[in-house]
Amino acid sequence: MRSSLRTSAHTPITAISRELARVLARALLLAVVTLLPVISTQAQSIAPSSSAARATEAATDRAAARAVADSALALISRNDFTHLADLMLPEARTFASRQRGGEWRYSSRTREEQRDATFDGRITERGFGPTVLVSGPLAAVWMPYDLYINGAWSHCGVDAFTMYKVSGRWQIALGMLPQLSPSSTSLYEAGRCAGAIMVHMSKLQNWMIAFQVY
Repeated sequence: MRSSLRTSAHTPITAISRELARVLARALLLAVVTLLPVISTQAQSIAPSSSAARATEAATDRAAARAVADSALALISRNDFTHLADLMLPEARTFASRQRGGEWRYSSRTREEQRDATFDGRITERGFGPTVLVSGPLAAVWMPYDLYINGAWSHCGVDAFTMYKVSGRWQIALGMLPQLSPSSTSLYEAGRCAGAIMVHMSKLQNWMIAFQVY
């Protein structure tokens, strides 16, 4: 009798629990079916917006890094090495290389040495068709150039600048400035430097860039 009473007392509660579970399951399924299109639409609207924002930021950074390289050439053309040094990080160095006796030789300057540099003559340096790469706080600008001294042809090459973005400002960390002195200037009057680029590791663990005329 006790067993029969215990079973009959719990049966209604079990039935209610099962029915409540079914109702809740149907309600959850209905909510998922109803909200899924809304979630999908919102995700689709957010994704293009995020991609567009990243693309805009990258384009802005590339333009800013190129502006630093353009400023560097403009300051060189004014013999303004003081403000050229202001574009550089405190630890920055520049490397200039040229061919002597069939061998490529280089010299380097710290930022302070660059600031104190002098040159007797009027420099005109022109950059052409730069390639700018940006990844996070790192930028690289590869800019072919030609250079005139007192209005006369001197040489051409490629200015390669590595930059870091510090406190929202792109600054030069490394400047590579190889010089090519061709036997004929006619190919270079339009700023086109015909050359094959070879990359070598220097003993200072910096890359030196050399050119050979085609």
